[in-house]
Amino acid sequence: EAWDHYTRARELFRQATRQANQEAQMLLRRAIDLDPNFARAHATLAATYRRGWVWGWSDNPDDAEQRAVATGQKAVELDRLLPQAHKELASIYVYQRRHDEAIDEALKAVELDRKSLSVNGDTATLRADVTVVYVDKRGAPEVIFVGILADAEELKRRYDVEPASF
Repeated sequence: EAWDHYTRARELFRQATRQANQEAQMLLRRAIDLDPNFARAHATLAATYRRGWVWGWSDNPDDAEQRAVATGQKAVELDRLLPQAHKELASIYVYQRRHDEAIDEALKAVELDRKSLSVNGDTATLRADVTVVYVDKRGAPEVIFVGILADAEELKRRYDVEPASF
């Protein structure tokens, strides 16, 4: 039954509407009530909180942000080998501008599953809203930036490069 709640919630999450996001949260909480160790459900619930916080759907953005972090961290604690958990935590850290932690989590996701990245040249997409800039050294990506590529000044400052050079 927990799996059923989870799969229904994933479908709702993909709709990317406020109402669907709220319904997905409800289903995911039920899944977690049924199986408190269900790491995928925790990771997806963290994604719904992130979306509510970042997209302005939450009535209490600070609470949604805190829930996103705590739930994302819980997902990683439950299953350190789940790329989805690391990808979600990387996304959350990006929006908090915790770039070093975002890089660490993104790299863990890629180490666990090379398909975690959709590659385009020297940049890759970890999620629709998170870009990874990396250098490919002998077939092994070395992540040097994870963030919203619009954060060009941050990229320039941190790595003394022009974003266009990527």
